[in-house]
Amino acid sequence: MKLGYVCKYTPIELFEAMGDTVLRLEPQAADFNRADTMMHPNQCSYAKSVLEEFMGGGWDGLILTTCCDSIRRLSDVLKDACPDKFVYLLDLPRKVNDFTAELYAGRIWAMLEAYAAFSGKSYDEAALTALLEKKRKESALSHAPETDQHRVKVGILGARCPQGVRDMLRECGGQAVFDLTCTGIDRNFPLSGGDVLTGYAHALLSQFPCMRMADAVNRGRYWKQMESEVDGLLYHTVQFCDNFSYEYAALKRDVSVPLL
Repeated sequence: MKLGYVCKYTPIELFEAMGDTVLRLEPQAADFNRADTMMHPNQCSYAKSVLEEFMGGGWDGLILTTCCDSIRRLSDVLKDACPDKFVYLLDLPRKVNDFTAELYAGRIWAMLEAYAAFSGKSYDEAALTALLEKKRKESALSHAPETDQHRVKVGILGARCPQGVRDMLRECGGQAVFDLTCTGIDRNFPLSGGDVLTGYAHALLSQFPCMRMADAVNRGRYWKQMESEVDGLLYHTVQFCDNFSYEYAALKRDVSVPLL
């Protein structure tokens, strides 16, 4: 199975542990021919791009989360248009604590049951544990210190920064000191005993919060602490995405380093 996802809180390791290919959609839509027919013209351009990418073919399913209303509407449209595909909307809590971890684990389990009915594959706890440990080790090895001290140190903030922007930054002599966008977080989730699925759900929720999470206030504290470590900041977001526009306005007002 080839499955797509768009949100960092998606439990993609569950599907990888079952042998599926799970890829983050980075749509580069040239037009919105399908989306303008199937969705409202004022719908978010990112959601419409995802629809164009998915409807273009080659995907067996798409895992979405309730990260915003545009993605909810995207789920509605795709479920109706693609009844033969596994299109699932996972309800994502806004807070992070033991209760919400159990709640999210329950919702993930319901998704796994729906996927078992669709694909015939079932959750494998041992395979998930082994995969998470493998990714943890790979993440530790990939974080070797940067040896080129002549590069401009840049922090990346915002939402949904495509790989092409990161590549362009490096080609222009920049070094990403940190990347706190939706697509820049490492898939490194250490487990701390107890129920594996609940621990995994808690680790997913405990990532650096996006703007729809209740702990989003901590984002400002983090970049203020990191400000002295960079020569400048690159802020990437989707046009008219209000949550991140609010953050950008505050950042532009308060930060002392160059901001693009």
